[in-house]
Amino acid sequence: KPLSFEIIKNDETVNGILCNKLVIKTNNTTLIYWFNSDKYPMNPKLYEGHNYGNWYYSISKAKALPLKSQLETAQFVFTTTAVNVVEEKVDPKFFEIPEEIIVAPAH
Repeated sequence: KPLSFEIIKNDETVNGILCNKLVIKTNNTTLIYWFNSDKYPMNPKLYEGHNYGNWYYSISKAKALPLKSQLETAQFVFTTTAVNVVEEKVDPKFFEIPEEIIVAPAH
């Protein structure tokens, strides 16, 4: 559960893109996201209820796709960095679920 957050402006360049840094503290982890909300904005409302890995919380603060992320715990540090971002148009039919597929909420 997030306890606090801080945004540090113009912290690091990731793949040639100047990024702000979002630092989220929890009881036993620190989550860090580097993002550029001008270049790669995201609508947080699309992720309401997506709490795995504090995804909605982080997107609601950054309002952007993270280009680099880091998870720090007492046992390890895990870092991921985008190597390439390709913007494409996706046909809305790609997301349609066939009628014969049963959709149920996860519990």
